[in-house]
Amino acid sequence: MKSIYRKKAVRSGMAAVLAWCAGQASAQTNFPTAGVTETNVTQLGNTTVVGHLNEARSAIVPDLGATAYTLNQQQILTEVQGGNGGFNQAVLRAPGVAQDSEGSGQLHVRGEHANLQYRINDVLLPEGISGFGLELDPRFVDSFQLITGSLPAEYGFRTAGIVDIQTKTGLENGGEAGVYGGSFDTVRPYAEFGGTEGKWTFYGDTSFEHTGLGIENPTSSYGAIHDNSDQYRSFLYGSYLIDASSRLTLMAGASYSTFELPDTQGLAPGTAPGGAQWLPGTFDSSKVDENQIEQNY
Repeated sequence: MKSIYRKKAVRSGMAAVLAWCAGQASAQTNFPTAGVTETNVTQLGNTTVVGHLNEARSAIVPDLGATAYTLNQQQILTEVQGGNGGFNQAVLRAPGVAQDSEGSGQLHVRGEHANLQYRINDVLLPEGISGFGLELDPRFVDSFQLITGSLPAEYGFRTAGIVDIQTKTGLENGGEAGVYGGSFDTVRPYAEFGGTEGKWTFYGDTSFEHTGLGIENPTSSYGAIHDNSDQYRSFLYGSYLIDASSRLTLMAGASYSTFELPDTQGLAPGTAPGGAQWLPGTFDSSKVDENQIEQNY
């Protein structure tokens, strides 16, 4: 009797083990049944892949021995007017930078006159940015550095300061458009778009601004006489990833601005083109019609 009972116990124990293994196998396999919705699906978070091409590009022109002040896009947006303000307003936040005139927009770094170099993605702009208009729009800037101090020879002769701009890249497909406005008949519609498609990355930004105060008002009145300005700006960036260590990049920018030079009432008559003096009271200085057009491509 004891032997028979022991055999039955062993058989029942083996049956329990086999049943448990079968249950585990069915729980792990868990094949979906046709017409039945799968509920035990685990959603994984987004994965961000960061490349090293930008870092390798920046290493070509190092800022050894220099002082670099960095401002990113989020910091620019928190400033007054945000992305609708002039790019000079963002640079003015850096230490040691002063502006001689709101109209001309000329910046001075550490008391130097001119000799300010601009780079976009470490590509040197051929000429310094000058004039009444602002060719650069802060909306396409991802971050920028103002580099001053003892600069290496790679930076050339314009060494009062280097404004090194890094543009937006790797955006999600889409864009936005809006309108900004304010006093002095200021209105500024803008649009930007960007995205990635396979090995392509692209970004575009365009804006138009009309204002009744293009240059400083030379009089004490609230509204300037003959001071309207229309300014168009656009920027386009595209890159194609050739392989893990090579990339082809295209950057294009354009700006077209018109300015009315403001007039002042009651000025004494000057000299006529022929050399003769204007007769007193024959010409009103507030009706002088001088204009300036600035184009940069």
